[in-house]
Amino acid sequence: MCIRDSSEPALNANFYIPMSLLHENFARAHKRNALRTQKFWFRRQFIPTSPSEETKDEYIELSIEHFLTGNAEYLGLLPAYKQFIDFKISAEPDKKEFWLKLFEDYVKSIQILLARAKGEIPTLAAWIRTFVTSHPDYKKDSIVSRSIADALYTEIYAISNGQKEKQHLLPK
Repeated sequence: MCIRDSSEPALNANFYIPMSLLHENFARAHKRNALRTQKFWFRRQFIPTSPSEETKDEYIELSIEHFLTGNAEYLGLLPAYKQFIDFKISAEPDKKEFWLKLFEDYVKSIQILLARAKGEIPTLAAWIRTFVTSHPDYKKDSIVSRSIADALYTEIYAISNGQKEKQHLLPK
């Protein structure tokens, strides 16, 4: 999502981290339930405190939940975006409804990620794993047969087209 326009300063977030930490993040992300159980490296200060300042090259390990919501040591993506929206509303009061709607839509997206990070709803990988392992044709041999793959495809297609309930995949 791009939230930059030509008349006002943008959020100017900088999420760059060294390649060594990025590789470590990828290794951790490949673990089962990593969204809930692992910590990942992030830039400690991802927004400059002033337009002329660069962000510092300091890094912090955080759970995805704390990356999104923040903690005592880290601002968090959602609070940073809220600050940005508040700034935009004060700079453009005539566009307040637009900015509030944009923030509301952003929060809905973040709530899905946050519910997954907290374990309140399954990640798509966990949902697929459960679907496959509970299928009657699954033989506990790590093989996804044609019948299982077809059933999975049919289920995903039905959910995506509104033919089947998807509330178990969304936050309450």
